[in-house]
Amino acid sequence: MVGLVWDQYALGARGIPWNSPILLAAIVIGLGTYNAAALLPDALANRGLAGLRELLKLTTRDDLVISPATVKSRINEFYLDRPIQAENLTVVALADEHGADLPGMQADLADRIDRALRGERRVFVFGLIGEGHEKQRNYPWTFLGHDYGPDTFLAVLEKYQYDPIALPNREHLGIIRLRPRVGP
Repeated sequence: MVGLVWDQYALGARGIPWNSPILLAAIVIGLGTYNAAALLPDALANRGLAGLRELLKLTTRDDLVISPATVKSRINEFYLDRPIQAENLTVVALADEHGADLPGMQADLADRIDRALRGERRVFVFGLIGEGHEKQRNYPWTFLGHDYGPDTFLAVLEKYQYDPIALPNREHLGIIRLRPRVGP
């Protein structure tokens, strides 16, 4: 399009008028083609989205999903067939609920997992175990105050047996099922 305008340009002469419907249509078609060809494949091949799709297939309303951030946002529903029905406990919600009481948060997290497992519910950890998260880097870790970091939460999760459903890799976030504690 730019080449056509450049080629037709003559000093003092009008090329394609800026209010031309043809020019507008060409711009819209060009941008749509670029978005579809260049941006959409990356958006649909997102490892977080791939993990969410897997999580959607696995979970039911009775399950508990522990994740760094919510898996129930409206934007996720746009890409998924239906919303994830499982109860979602996020590290953001736990940090907000407990403030500076890190030991209290850890005890609450362990209690919620234990109650779910005793109640015959499945507990999944999504995008947290084995993801290489670092304290104060990336979302949600940069927004958590009171010295919270991934290790604060992983220390609790390590007390349970891990049943890897989908190990984290370049294609999707990890999904780990927790089993009851082993030993004391």
